[in-house]
Amino acid sequence: MSGGSSPYHLRLNKSIERNLFIDLLKIVSRHTNISDYWYVGFAGPFSEDFKLIHSALRITKMKSLEIDENVFRRQKFNYSPSFIEYYNKSFKSFLEDEFYQSHKGEANAITWLDYADAKQTLPQLQEFRELVANSSPNDVIKITLNANPATLKGPDKVASFKSRMSRFSPVNLVEENLLAANFPNTLMKCIKLSLDGIASGRKIHFHPVASFIYQDTNNKMLTVTGIVLNNNDAETISAFEKNTRLAHWKFHNTSWENPRAIRVPSLSIKERIELDSHLPCDDKNRGLFLKSTLNFHPEETEDAGIAALENYAEYYRSYSLFTKIVV
Repeated sequence: MSGGSSPYHLRLNKSIERNLFIDLLKIVSRHTNISDYWYVGFAGPFSEDFKLIHSALRITKMKSLEIDENVFRRQKFNYSPSFIEYYNKSFKSFLEDEFYQSHKGEANAITWLDYADAKQTLPQLQEFRELVANSSPNDVIKITLNANPATLKGPDKVASFKSRMSRFSPVNLVEENLLAANFPNTLMKCIKLSLDGIASGRKIHFHPVASFIYQDTNNKMLTVTGIVLNNNDAETISAFEKNTRLAHWKFHNTSWENPRAIRVPSLSIKERIELDSHLPCDDKNRGLFLKSTLNFHPEETEDAGIAALENYAEYYRSYSLFTKIVV
């Protein structure tokens, strides 16, 4: 459903973003009892996020959705504990099925819409909109979208984007909005626009709490996580942020722009040990300082290497270690 044959469990940037998601859920748990929530997501062949969330948050009610029958069989073969229910169905059909309708409002849920296909961004946002519209206060919702502007085809990129996004496209869109550096902010505007009007009959508000952009193989991916609150007034939002102490988490982002970039280098264990011995540090040029401790840089160019080391200094506590074992 989100790249069924992709080894997401071995991808550094995605794994860091996933670890930060766990940190964020722990913060939200200061406001509400996360352990009693349902978790709904796209497990993929290895169910990595399900394993982490169960281990870190003690959540034992989980549902995985997968439209590819081969991936569905593979995920059940690889990891099939009693607390995960695997379904060979789309998220859209899940929203309409008997379970969702009968349990709606009875128990809160964490839902991760981990999409990958850029061509399907419009129906993905429509599913996101429908989910938020049918959610309960304190539900946590995360959406991941392909943020690679190279997926726009044809000479007129603006027309291509408007055709793809339809009514969720921002007004006064120009080609500059679709450049690689600006595309994540443009896509975030589309996510926000997809929520217009959903609270007309209900007092609910999707409050963003974190957003990230990261490179995943050939594509940039954008993630936005938010919590559903029962009102959009300043008092309700302030109470949530005070209860969670969200502002003390350096990676929070409650705006609809400027997602934080994750672009760490691939490092050996020896390199990490050396770098970590100097972290955290207050040096204003952390990347340059860390390069000097290694006496080399980890990328193709020096500037790229310094930037990657600066990014590592930002996320080193969430950096995963992948190593070879003989089974």
